Amino acid sequence: MNNTKSENLLQTGNNELQLLEFRVGDNSYGVDVTKVHELLQYCPVQPIPNAPTCVEGIICPRNQLVTVIELAAYLQHPPSGRADRDIFVIAEVNQGSFAFHVHQVIEIHQISQDEIEIPDMFRDGDGVVTGVVKKSGVLICILDFEKIMIEING
Repeated sequence: MNNTKSENLLQTGNNELQLLEFRVGDNSYGVDVTKVHELLQYCPVQPIPNAPTCVEGIICPRNQLVTVIELAAYLQHPPSGRADRDIFVIAEVNQGSFAFHVHQVIEIHQISQDEIEIPDMFRDGDGVVTGVVKKSGVLICILDFEKIMIEING
């Protein structure tokens, strides 16, 4: 395992991190909970003209403008079909707040560095997947929201 990749995920001194597991389409993804500000129930989104396809629009929770990223579009999955049941994962990314539109939040896992595997195709560090962990027989791809935003803003 490439320790430098997982080290940036570990926020505690005991080689553990909490991982928020969520689903987009039929796939499970995760993000370090230290990046998550809050979870919001889906609400109507105001589209932004000429925005990239995966930028769904903006919302204004508590009078703060937040850009919504449609992870299904970004990850090339179909929309959920039931947006009223979807969730926004509000995260602090590169000094800004963004809402990552996911289909379902599953749970928070406590994981150790040893559980994180780096598939060969992700070892160069250029992708948005920083590692993979297996929980209850499910593979969870750990996403880097910062890299997603850099790629979108390209």
